Amino acid sequence: MNEQLQMLLILQDMDILIKEMRDNKVLAQEKKLGFSVNHLEKLEKARGECTKKIDKEVLKHYEKLIVRYNRAIVPVRDGTCFGCFIKQAACLYFGGSDDILVCEHCSRLQFRLP
Repeated sequence: MNEQLQMLLILQDMDILIKEMRDNKVLAQEKKLGFSVNHLEKLEKARGECTKKIDKEVLKHYEKLIVRYNRAIVPVRDGTCFGCFIKQAACLYFGGSDDILVCEHCSRLQFRLP
């Protein structure tokens, strides 16, 4: 797995955490369980540093997808996208990368599962 793809997966995880930390129901549950949830600023700063390591075109595509889907990056196995669960006729690569694929149906970024 290349560095761009790793950074995208980290970014997706951070975006999900940020979204949860802004949800009052989730915050109430985590506080009830005794977790400290006051690190939103640190997480947003780390997100900003992570975005600097991602190609601008890939990041732009990711930003559009994360608004639409809960997960913008999904695995693909045997040609089946694990985002929309549709079998693809061909592999579509994002830009010049041979590690980052794009689903021809839902446009999610993909990575191959072994």
